[in-house]
Amino acid sequence: MSKAYQVVTEQGLVIPPALCASAQLGDEVLLEIEPGRIAIRPARLNPYEAQRRALFYVLTHLGDALRISAPSLELINATEQWHFNVSRKATGEHRGLLALNAETGEVISWMPSADAIN
Repeated sequence: MSKAYQVVTEQGLVIPPALCASAQLGDEVLLEIEPGRIAIRPARLNPYEAQRRALFYVLTHLGDALRISAPSLELINATEQWHFNVSRKATGEHRGLLALNAETGEVISWMPSADAIN
């Protein structure tokens, strides 16, 4: 972990672009502010992190015979979501759709396909 000391001026706290780049936060960030602490994190999960979380969910809740697609970012009811098609590894048969909140990474829904329910 790197540390940098900055002075808060009349313009506020200025974080040099090189520090922002080294933190790999992306172009948009969220500031989480509480007394004595300011945390900076990406405004949304990057595709790699979203896919990692989706795969963890599938492995722990649905089993290891399934695979997930590449993520697609969707805007549903004013909420950005990462969507993943879930299919059987062996046959490629579609088994459902997994949606994650793009900001928090929490699972929004698992929607099994109709034939997956039967």
